[in-house]
Amino acid sequence: MIPILLSDRLREACPGFVVAACQVTGVANDRPSPAAAAVLAAVPEAVRAGGPALLARTEPMARFYKRLKADNRYHIQSLMKSVANGRRQPSISPVVDLFFAVELECGVLMSLHDAGRVRGEVVIEPNADGRSMRPANGGPEAPVKREDIVIRDGDVVMAAVTAGLGFDHRVTPESTAVLALAYGCPEEAETDIVRAAELFAERITQACGGTAEGPLVLRTAPATGAG
Repeated sequence: MIPILLSDRLREACPGFVVAACQVTGVANDRPSPAAAAVLAAVPEAVRAGGPALLARTEPMARFYKRLKADNRYHIQSLMKSVANGRRQPSISPVVDLFFAVELECGVLMSLHDAGRVRGEVVIEPNADGRSMRPANGGPEAPVKREDIVIRDGDVVMAAVTAGLGFDHRVTPESTAVLALAYGCPEEAETDIVRAAELFAERITQACGGTAEGPLVLRTAPATGAG
């Protein structure tokens, strides 16, 4: 698995932060997958079945977003509400569709990356250096808030917790190795974060083939006096 490091700055700034990582190699993402399509189609019912308990699971991260001074609402909450009201997510590719489904079914913030584009160690840290990122939709590069948490490969920002996914490590139909990271703030249950990473690996290998590694679980120490 690609090496992943939680920086000392993250350990100091965000006690109790959790990351669960899974990597899947040898996936087939360049062709339709009936299994992935079936999972995507079932997402609205799965979210409705989760009900208030599933939505409540997202509240700690929504508060964490505010702590990071996010410009936008926590997108998982917004997507869950719109999907529960009948919005259909368009299919992008099997791997991306399954990633979307797992995020919503678990109520857990995740990021998805083409592992084949990673050139070194993945570092997760506060954006104290004021890095910028080109968004996954191909828009112009823009600064990431210094309060945000970035996921970087060398000098390239792969994603940021509140700013979303970056362009350089985006998953495309040609991607054959993918890295999924699930994030948890101090108030979230670590078991929920780990389960999201596990479910992603299970879904991908069942629908797209490949071999999974992980989950690798990393955490910063809880705040002094935390239970």
